[in-house]
Parts: sequence; structure tokens; C-alpha cells
Amino acid sequence: KEVLQEKIVDKVQAFNDAQTNKGSKIQKIIIVPSLNDMHHHSVYPQFPFPKSSIPKSAKDLVYFASNPFTCEINGFTIGMESVDVLMALRKSIVHNKETKGMAWLASELIRQRSFFPLFPMPKGVNFDSTFGKCLEFEKDKTPNILILPSLLKEFAKEIDGVICVNPSMVV
Repeated sequence: KEVLQEKIVDKVQAFNDAQTNKGSKIQKIIIVPSLNDMHHHSVYPQFPFPKSSIPKSAKDLVYFASNPFTCEINGFTIGMESVDVLMALRKSIVHNKETKGMAWLASELIRQRSFFPLFPMPKGVNFDSTFGKCLEFEKDKTPNILILPSLLKEFAKEIDGVICVNPSMVV
């Protein structure tokens, strides 16, 4: 709890204070857990950090999401996860790796309606199959925007009506 407070929440509050002093204000910061977090369960899918970890002064600023998660903002459905699914898909291709570009990799998530359309899971992803349904897109709700951080080359591309973005890895 102290690590989360010191390393994340305090920095978010300081950033928000600086933005407020410049005349703008952050509406909400969404924090998604990672399998690499030393202070959180390293089993996928992941539950959000406990709400009790957020100090009262930051309750309106910080939102702890699950991994993966879906939310709706101004009528757009946004899906995100912190597991490098694009790299896992790239490594799973048996034939013709060089012809399978980023668009194809991201299209597999859309086509299979899943945040992680591979089974068995690759080495390094501790998967709890009892929560496998959490990896599926919501019924009749394909995200309008998919944020898929990966070590592969960054991109933003419209694929089958979905804007897919790899902003690169943050952590």
C-alpha cells in the first residue's frame, strides 16, 4: 500500500496540482495493473488495486481498473490491457511471420472478440482459467478503441471499424 501511495498516487496528485496551477485540470487517471507489479497479484486477468489504496484527497482523481478493462467515455467504448498480447501473437505464428503485420495481429483480437485470443497462454503469463470469461469482449460491444501496449513498433490504425493503438510499453 505504501509503495502504491508513494510511487503512483503521490505523483498523480503532484501532476494534477501542477496542471491545476497552469489553468487546466485532469478529469480522471485510470491505473491498470501489470503482471510485473511487485505489489499486486501476478495472475491474469487481474483485479483492480484495492480502492482503500486511494487516499481521500485523490478519490475523485484516480480510478483503479482491472486488467483487461473496458469503459465508456463520451459514447466511445475503450478497451485496454497491460499484457503484451501483440508480442505473444507474433511469437505464436508458425508460418510466414514477416507477412503478418501489426494490423493483422490486432485484427485477431477483434475477430475472436477476446483481449487475449491464445490458448495455452505463453510462458510468463500466469493465467487463471476460472476467469477466462473476463478476457472476452462484452456481448455485442466491440470496443471503438483498443489500447494494446507492446514492445513491438508503435502504431495507431483503424482496423475493422476499431481504432487500435500500441503506444509502446509504459513500464
